[in-house]
Amino acid sequence: MKSLAQATLTLLPFCLLACGGGNTHEALAKQSLATMDKLATTLEGVKDKASWDAAKPALEKVLDTLGGIATKVKALPKPDAAMSKKLQESLGKQMGDIQKRMMGATMKLATIKEIGPDVATFMKKMGQRMKDMK
Repeated sequence: MKSLAQATLTLLPFCLLACGGGNTHEALAKQSLATMDKLATTLEGVKDKASWDAAKPALEKVLDTLGGIATKVKALPKPDAAMSKKLQESLGKQMGDIQKRMMGATMKLATIKEIGPDVATFMKKMGQRMKDMK
């Protein structure tokens, strides 16, 4: 579960970085949050090995989408401190709520004997991909 915590904590700065100055940053921030919400919803929908196997391609697609957003964010100028703070205040709670959902779903999945190790491997991979996006 340590890798899950690292992965989810890595996502908050990424999403908030996307939030800086201007409509383009705001649009990317909204895309980030919507994509993270989709990730949480997909994890919450897994109940057994069959649904985990069915969900893995969708989860990979979500990670690819986040990578595309990160590439766009990197191309933009860094937001100033005031804008980052403002958007942290407006979007931070939503991101925190999504992270809690992801953590809860993943912890529940880790208890399913047939998929627990695979879930842990996926979350570790997700954490590494999120680090690589910074």
